[in-house]
Amino acid sequence: MEVKIVRVAGYLVSLLAILAWIPSIDGEMELGSRVSIPVPPAYEEGFEARAFIIQTVAGALPTFKLALAIYGRGGVYLCRLEVVQDGFVMWKSGCTRRFVPVDMCVIFLSNDGDLLLSDGMGTVGWSTNTSNRGVKFIQLKRSGNLVLRNRFRRMVWQSFDFPCDKLLWGQKLRNSQQLLSNGSDYSLSIQHNELVLKWHGLNYWTTKVNTKDIDYAQIGRHGIELWCNASLHTIVGPSSSSPIHFISLGQTGILTMYTYGPPWMPIIVAPNGSCNNPEACGPYGVCTEGVIASNNNDTNSISCSCLPYFQSTTLSQGCMLPTQFTFNFCGKPTEFLELRGFDSPLMGLTKNLSSKACANACLEDCTCIAAISTNSSICYLYTQLQSIRRRPSKSEELKMYVKIPKGLSTRGGGKAKKMRMLFVILGACVDMIALILIGTGVMYYFYVYKRRQVSSATPQM
Repeated sequence: MEVKIVRVAGYLVSLLAILAWIPSIDGEMELGSRVSIPVPPAYEEGFEARAFIIQTVAGALPTFKLALAIYGRGGVYLCRLEVVQDGFVMWKSGCTRRFVPVDMCVIFLSNDGDLLLSDGMGTVGWSTNTSNRGVKFIQLKRSGNLVLRNRFRRMVWQSFDFPCDKLLWGQKLRNSQQLLSNGSDYSLSIQHNELVLKWHGLNYWTTKVNTKDIDYAQIGRHGIELWCNASLHTIVGPSSSSPIHFISLGQTGILTMYTYGPPWMPIIVAPNGSCNNPEACGPYGVCTEGVIASNNNDTNSISCSCLPYFQSTTLSQGCMLPTQFTFNFCGKPTEFLELRGFDSPLMGLTKNLSSKACANACLEDCTCIAAISTNSSICYLYTQLQSIRRRPSKSEELKMYVKIPKGLSTRGGGKAKKMRMLFVILGACVDMIALILIGTGVMYYFYVYKRRQVSSATPQM
């Protein structure tokens, strides 16, 4: 079977194209089946076309559908195979790999049992590598799992073994696998006895099991279950009264659980608090978190600012040094901007060092750009730095050293020095003003209370 879709002036044309959007409901696809979408002759950014091939039987939840898709992104057309459900792409071929077809986007189940994504000109962008393994047909299960089976209906290959950015009910995330966000900046994986969120390989959230290594994680009825030696040890995530159907790692690094009402209801698992996201305010941007009451629910709000001597770019891009300076510190004299009550969501290289030794370790390494020291002699060293958290309640516990070019702190003379001092004591001033206001309120209360007592004790004439 070959089905073609052509888009002209925003419309889908041809009888075959219309038939392509009426998928088979038997959930199976046999050897020799072939579906294709032509690449449009002129590029159109944002273009999308899908040919739905097979779908699951309708039930309480929206059906899963297997689709061949073509997208116009970044000046090229991309081709991939997808499992979709109610607007969500639950799985895609190649995950983070891009396949740019020449003239045609083709999915083909060859006679020797290999499922191939190609351009029809001999270039293969993705395959299941199941040639000569007895595959007879494809099945899309009601769980959303795409399966290749032999004539005995035994499974040869399944999409559940190749997770992308989502984990579905019944799917396991093993210690050799990971979820990757679109763009691959963020990942969720198992490391020994920890479930870890990472940004470019650096941890920014973790939860531990206090026993042996985790074998796998899976979705339970009310959260993410961590299993060790066939025993359930931990349930991760906020409690939900509704069953969890899938979890998703978003492009901004937020791990979210979804329940179905309808509609789909998201529940954030991690990180807890907007400033705990590594890219909340961009490189060298200072993130300050507040709480705003809205409909009796607390919603996080943040404000972004820059460190002294740094210049703002945009809210999402963070801050930068003045144009005549560079972040390349190798072979150049440097000094530290020392801050109290600041740290990073990211966990850098960890060492047991005193505050002074921590600063010296960073100063002696030209690739180190920042260091954080705790009062328990834990030292974190960084070769890359994103958003910085302001934590005034921990001003006595945390010291942060941000490397800057030598002389930058004296640039502008006394004005620059005053600017630095103002920034360092800003948190203390805010806390002091709050205490003054509270104290004033208490004094006013007792003053009014005493006046009322005296008034009530005075005889009436």
